[in-house]
Amino acid sequence: MQERVFGRGVGHRSALRPEVASDTRLDVETLRSALDERLHGTAAFSAKSYADQPIIFTGSHLRSYTPGPIAHARDLARDSEALCHGEAWTFLRQARFLADFEESYDFSGNFSRYFPTYEAMSNDQLRGYFDWRRRWRHEKEPSASDSFVYLYAYELIHLVGVPDATSAWQELRRLRRAYGPGSDRMAANLDRWSDDLVVYYGLDPHLLQVLAHREQDAALLVLSQCKTRPSEELFDALMCLSSYRIEESSFYKAYPSDFKQVAVETYRAIADHHDRHLKHSLLQSYFGVSVEQDYQMFGNAVFADPLHPDHADFEVDPIDHFHCRCGRWSRKRYVGNLHPNRKLGALMKTIDATMRTIYDFKRPLRAPITTKYVNALVVRHTELLLDERREAKGRVVRIDRSKLREIRANAALTCKHLIVAQESDEEEGEGGLSVSPALAKATVDEPSVLEVQKSESVGQVPPLLTSEERDVLCTLLEDGSLKELERKRHIMVSLLIESINEKLYDTFGDVVIDVQQDRPRVIADYEQDLKDMMSI
Repeated sequence: MQERVFGRGVGHRSALRPEVASDTRLDVETLRSALDERLHGTAAFSAKSYADQPIIFTGSHLRSYTPGPIAHARDLARDSEALCHGEAWTFLRQARFLADFEESYDFSGNFSRYFPTYEAMSNDQLRGYFDWRRRWRHEKEPSASDSFVYLYAYELIHLVGVPDATSAWQELRRLRRAYGPGSDRMAANLDRWSDDLVVYYGLDPHLLQVLAHREQDAALLVLSQCKTRPSEELFDALMCLSSYRIEESSFYKAYPSDFKQVAVETYRAIADHHDRHLKHSLLQSYFGVSVEQDYQMFGNAVFADPLHPDHADFEVDPIDHFHCRCGRWSRKRYVGNLHPNRKLGALMKTIDATMRTIYDFKRPLRAPITTKYVNALVVRHTELLLDERREAKGRVVRIDRSKLREIRANAALTCKHLIVAQESDEEEGEGGLSVSPALAKATVDEPSVLEVQKSESVGQVPPLLTSEERDVLCTLLEDGSLKELERKRHIMVSLLIESINEKLYDTFGDVVIDVQQDRPRVIADYEQDLKDMMSI
């Protein structure tokens, strides 16, 4: 109403002209008085009072409004400096300017873009993004389009809005937990970018998720050193990399120690055969070779390479390295199929099948490998194992443990008599009490008899054990380090302990080494008997 009335009043210029015609310059006061007099003479304005009133924009006006920081960010993309750079550089420039900008905005639209940037968004979409980012930063997890999540991830890989690279990594992992389960593609991208962030900014390698193959690489390193690594480590490596699930084999469950021994010895023998007679090592034949290949840092992302490294090196593990030379990244590692490896799986299944045939196992298997020298090595090491078992059983000596305790008690009593007699001789001298010839003969003969009995009853046991088994048993009895023994002798302690328990079971009627604790221990009840047997 105000615009209409004022417009009409001003429009009637003829009514005002007599009062100002005499002067080429308008008299402002005269004009104001004339206006007031005319307006107050109308019924519409006779009882009105006037005050400042807020301007209420419609919805279309609000959506067309551009906040100052967004408008300035738009200008940054169009100045002369931006014309000399690409989209990623412009994005980083805008992102740093808008790093702390927050918007409270009710966004009801949608935004979808394969490589989302600020410039690809309308003001409405951009304000909706900054409203979502504000809520996310306040530890909320609001619903969002994939493009919003990707745009925020682009900010993080440039360390925008976070104090350091570790915080950026933590935010990426938080995004992965919140939005990854709903999209396999997003989960894969966020995993890859969080790992690339670790490499690019030189964080702790243990933060790596999908790029690291620590377990497989560690197993591969053991296989490359199979001649010097302990048998137990070697077998664990074979299980880790084999496509054939050894632990699920019914034969392995029935004869675990036998299978372990034959598997590691066969692998070592085949590796030695490759080194001596073939062009490629067994490791190369099964897993390929270590090669260096180009690597795209932060693939599938808008990335401006803010550090521009000229030279960088990053070690994931001893056989996996990243290198940057003149800004170009590469990765050197084994490119073969590490896990599950079908060639190694075929070897493990062949060992299983061959041993089942030799053992006449009730569930036979068909061996996938028919190479003669491989089958011959499996047969050879299986027969060596069985020969050792037969030889060990042939030397078994049964000992009555109750007799050992009786002999030990008699020996202690005899020693006591000898000590008393000796003390009496020293006190009495030549005139004191003397020992009769019969008693003297008895005291001399009795220790001899005891030694013979001990030799016959106990002394025959140690030869049942191999030198390695004796070393393990002595180490346990003397509370030594089994790991140090493994390292020096290159043996598999767990297999030797099983063998010791088996060989001495008939003697003691029980296992003598308990392996159910945090570490193997000699059972206390048998400790002294074992020390006597081992002459400790």
